[in-house]
Amino acid sequence: MSLSDRLPDGYMPLSEAAAALPKAHVNVIGFVTDVLAPTVTHKNEWTTTFSLCDDDTSVSIQIRFFRILQADLPEVQLGDIVILKDIVKTEFRQATVLLSSWGTSSMVFKPAMVPDPGSAVGYTGGKNTVACTCRPPSKLPTIQDQIYVMFFKKKHGGAVKELVAQQSPVQQRRPSIPIAKPGTSPVATKVSGVPSGSTIPTGPKALTAPKLLQPQKASYHDKFSLIENVRPNTFNNLVVEVVKIFARGFGDYAEVYVTDFTTHNNLYDYPAPEEQAEHGRDGDVYGYTTSEHKDWPGPFGQRTICVEVRQPHLHYIQSSVKVGDCIEMKNVRVKMGHQGRLEANLFPDQRYPERIYVNKIFAPKSKQGEDLLERKSAYWSQRGQPPPKQESNKQKKKRKKAAEAARTAEAAEEKARDVEGGAVNKYVRCAHKDVPLSMLSTMLSKRGKWKAPTGSDEDLPFVNHRRRCQLKVVDFYPLDLADFASPSSQAIHASRTQSDDEMDIDPPEWEWHFFLLVQDAVRPAGSNVPIEQMWLHVSNDAAQYLLNLDACDLRQDSQALNQLCQKIDILCGNLRELKTDQNAAAAAADALLDLPVDEDRWSGKLSNIPFDCCIEEYGQPLDDDDRWSPDDPGWIRLFAMFETTIL
Repeated sequence: MSLSDRLPDGYMPLSEAAAALPKAHVNVIGFVTDVLAPTVTHKNEWTTTFSLCDDDTSVSIQIRFFRILQADLPEVQLGDIVILKDIVKTEFRQATVLLSSWGTSSMVFKPAMVPDPGSAVGYTGGKNTVACTCRPPSKLPTIQDQIYVMFFKKKHGGAVKELVAQQSPVQQRRPSIPIAKPGTSPVATKVSGVPSGSTIPTGPKALTAPKLLQPQKASYHDKFSLIENVRPNTFNNLVVEVVKIFARGFGDYAEVYVTDFTTHNNLYDYPAPEEQAEHGRDGDVYGYTTSEHKDWPGPFGQRTICVEVRQPHLHYIQSSVKVGDCIEMKNVRVKMGHQGRLEANLFPDQRYPERIYVNKIFAPKSKQGEDLLERKSAYWSQRGQPPPKQESNKQKKKRKKAAEAARTAEAAEEKARDVEGGAVNKYVRCAHKDVPLSMLSTMLSKRGKWKAPTGSDEDLPFVNHRRRCQLKVVDFYPLDLADFASPSSQAIHASRTQSDDEMDIDPPEWEWHFFLLVQDAVRPAGSNVPIEQMWLHVSNDAAQYLLNLDACDLRQDSQALNQLCQKIDILCGNLRELKTDQNAAAAAADALLDLPVDEDRWSGKLSNIPFDCCIEEYGQPLDDDDRWSPDDPGWIRLFAMFETTIL
């Protein structure tokens, strides 16, 4: 595997970041040369400021972070190595500043915890990681990031030590307010917000710490709000009744319409049935209005807010919440929508991404819930009609079916992740995370049926379907990684049909084409049950998505070959080394079909981590010469990888 001190792809030097266009999103790496203690702004947000320097020590750039919670700020000290992703270049008072956005992530490495580049090989397989503090915790450094940090520390370690030695310990830690004992003389202390040279008095009129340095942690009751009192760009706890639930996108989020029967002038105004009749379909002459608004069950008027809910809260909504339930929603962000209407969202907590902030409550046993029921009763009494029926039998069946599917998916996920140590390769990701994990044995046994002319049910040669599985790679083909790319069929055809008078101006095109032998990460119950294995074809498009590399002549481009080796090592662990030692080059063209399927072919030496992978089944027609019998359907069943990537 090639180890290099070259800046990883996607990053830019600080000098280039400083010269970027305003509002450009950049990724940078540097060490901290200056840091200010966190403070609270007039908007009650936490902010911290520090400066970074990189290889060009003449360039230092200021970084500013803003977060709702202090815990979400990067905790940096002088000399720390910091990676910043998706940070925004801006100008402030004629100075260049890199400003955080909601999508900005930070990774802070303590120099003492960063190993020497000589041990970088041990970090290439994904098992070992360099210790760092990530904000949010779900955004982790890639292997390339970690290796570069090792080289970066070695290059600038001396300068960092000298820099830290020049600073006093007081400057390296967050300032605190000294509390003088009663009766003692005051001590001259420099405090943020207190003029230089001032003293902190004692006694009855003692100066208390500035309010900005003592923000009180908001309790539940501090953040609780009625809908009528919410404001844009605030986080609130709501106790509400569910009016409607709509799945959006491909099921990756939902719009949950909720009410607490209070009104807000910036909410959508749902017309009552009598108002629609008076104005004639509310202008909808041809019936184009969506049923979401036309079939609105109430409450009417400006009493309902739409909350966009994503995972992990979405799973609870899908499995446990129905229309008419009273729920508690915490940390709901209220914002102004594109149409000038208030809306809200409930996204993952950056600090605790697994926490669920939705809970169904029994309204009469909650003070806020009891108040909601009183407002609800008063509203419907004023309208002179009972509340709408909550759920039909058809809706109940549909909800129970969805809940059962969610439980099945959760059980499959738990089963598939029940591997040694529960480890999953965090440097390999796949799409469709909402799809439950499947076993290869299930996929291989799934055969469609068709009615033959004789009237009997026959197996279909293949079924077009897709699954998400958790797998390990136990072999690959071709045997030499340099053969993973080959000249494309279009380029070969063009060279054959080209006349002698034509000049070959364009270089030959190459495409990816290789196979991975995979098996389930979980062994079936019973030691004598053979584990299923499957050859996965990785096409040119799938390989580009997987490797983030363009195909080329790998025998001529050593740098590209080294990059491929690095990617394969992340995916397969030490498999490439084992195959090299075994010198299995004797298996030639028949290796794909005739390789033994013994799962312990490497005598227990194979060391790699399971990863999530998307698989699709398809069929390929056979030539007459390839058919095993005249009755053969003429198709071969194949499997391929798709939408899986190595970070």
